[in-house]
Amino acid sequence: MTTAQETPITRRRSSRAVRNSDVKPPSATRRSRGVRQPTPSVLADLDRMISALIKENRELHRQIDKLSRQALGTTSGTAERALRAIQRRISSAVGGRATTRRRRSVPAKPVSRTPRKITDPEVLERRRQALAKARPARAAKRASAQP
Repeated sequence: MTTAQETPITRRRSSRAVRNSDVKPPSATRRSRGVRQPTPSVLADLDRMISALIKENRELHRQIDKLSRQALGTTSGTAERALRAIQRRISSAVGGRATTRRRRSVPAKPVSRTPRKITDPEVLERRRQALAKARPARAAKRASAQP
C-alpha cells in the first residue's frame, strides 16, 4: 500500500503585514493633496467674489424692477409672478442661511401668507358680479333666520 505524503502548509506573509518605519501611512498622503494658499490671498479672493455677487445682485434687482414696471400694464399676472419667483430665488441665494441637504428634525411652522392682490380686470369683474348676486341672497337668508 502506498501512503500519501503530507506536505507541510506554509503561509505566506502578506506585503501589508510588513511595514517599514520610514513609510508614511496612506491617510497622511491624503491630507496633503491640495496645496494650501496663504490666508490673506484666500480672503482677498473671497472679498472680490462677494463684491462681484453684490454688484450682480443689484443689477438683477434693477432688471426685476424695470420688468415689473413694464408688466403692470399687461392684463396677465404671469410675468409678475415669474419676476417674483426670480426675485425670491435671488434673495434666498444671496441672503439667508447656507443651504444644506440635511432635513430638519423638527418640522417648520407653516408660513401664513396674505393672499396676492388680484390685478386682472376680467377676474375682478367676475368677482364683483358674483358679490352683487350674492348680496340679495345673503340678505334674504338673514331675514328668514330672524323671528
